[in-house]
Amino acid sequence: MVSGCEREPRFAALVAGRYAEVSPVPILTHDSPLHPSGLYGASKVWGEALGRHYADAHGLSVLCVRIGRVRREDRPQSPREFAVWCSQRDIARFLERCIVAPATVRFDTFFVTSSNRWGYRDFAHAREAGSRSTARRTIGKPRGALDSNEGLRSRGFSDQLDVEHQTRYRYFFA
Repeated sequence: MVSGCEREPRFAALVAGRYAEVSPVPILTHDSPLHPSGLYGASKVWGEALGRHYADAHGLSVLCVRIGRVRREDRPQSPREFAVWCSQRDIARFLERCIVAPATVRFDTFFVTSSNRWGYRDFAHAREAGSRSTARRTIGKPRGALDSNEGLRSRGFSDQLDVEHQTRYRYFFA
């Protein structure tokens, strides 16, 4: 939905991994104008609009999640991914928070990426909303929910440094 902006010179150097050429780029938020790069992205925009219609017309709770790049290897694999990567842990935690969010949340849209040095998609809105939904929920944790970061750390989840790109990427959910 926003990958069309990557054609602009200020974003193109960033996603190509030419970090020496990167000038300050604006952070895209959930309210930024949409720039789909093709029919697939345009269909996602339409899906969000349809979700908004159902939230308004029928009172459904619709949460649109714009997921960054999630990989089986659970780490960025290409220069572009250093801008949009999302860890498996972060996406699982955010989706869990969507599931337990109060039904009073009628409609919202979130970018979900990990905290990437070269990231240009705002995840503060998602982080803040995730914290709110956890604090307000009235039901118990879903079966298999993560209780703490200790178990994750013991399985190797932590800050990671990619030597090739000399950049640090980290998981953002505590």
